[in-house]
Amino acid sequence: MPGSVVAGIAAVRRPGELLIGHPSGVTPAKVQARLEGGSAVFDVLGFSRTARRLMAGSAYLPLS
Repeated sequence: MPGSVVAGIAAVRRPGELLIGHPSGVTPAKVQARLEGGSAVFDVLGFSRTARRLMAGSAYLPLS
């Protein structure tokens, strides 16, 4: 998303693809998002699965 931290540091190699680095290499993730009413709406978010955990995280969304 324009103006985000990721957009500020990411190098766009292929539109719709985000490369995530981890100890065993790089995993490509497919991402398609748009702004709707000031919020990000993800139409596509996907990546290949590996046999071990690469990361853990939480997402907090407003109730409204």
